Amino acid sequence: LPFSSLGKPSGLQVGFTLYQRMLASVFNASSVAATHLLLRLLLLPCCYGLLWLFYKNIKNNPWTFVSQNGLMFNSLLGTYLCSIITTATTYPIYRTRYYQEAQEGLYSGPLFLLSYWLFSLPFSFLTVAVSSRMLFEVTGMTTAREWCLFAAVLWACYLLAEQQTISLLMVVHSSFTAALASLYIAIICLVLGSGSLRSYRGLPDWLLYLTYGT
Repeated sequence: LPFSSLGKPSGLQVGFTLYQRMLASVFNASSVAATHLLLRLLLLPCCYGLLWLFYKNIKNNPWTFVSQNGLMFNSLLGTYLCSIITTATTYPIYRTRYYQEAQEGLYSGPLFLLSYWLFSLPFSFLTVAVSSRMLFEVTGMTTAREWCLFAAVLWACYLLAEQQTISLLMVVHSSFTAALASLYIAIICLVLGSGSLRSYRGLPDWLLYLTYGT
């Protein structure tokens, strides 16, 4: 029986196969897989652990920088930075495989990006949930609803930085260059969104729209 008579696999089957292969690339005994898994799960908690050390006595510290605003600003910056580093380090191997297989017509770009997004989503959720709980202890907030809201904001920033970096990596070959460009964009949006550079009322419309990135 020729293979051509079996028909072409559906998009759902191809996407599920891609998802399984991505999982297998992380959960194996190789050093690269272990490094990528540690980056996905532990980089953000380590960053927030450092922030916790600096801000654990925030209520008794009169310094201007060590304040609630500084804590929120640095937590957002740390989220952007860790997401960009993780994506720029782990994504290129999947991009290379995609370019090779896309030339053979095995699957399309949107299907690949959707499969990768579903693959990375649980890792980002887990690392942000753990990290936000660590930092939540020093924010002054107390209720579970406030923690969920705090974690949701950080997760949204994490996903935004991830997708932004992926978009750049699809057109920029160098991971370092793409990471720097993504970081510059994130910093601009963060500084404008913080209101520390200029009041929202005084911003031109095109700069005001950039603040939505935060």
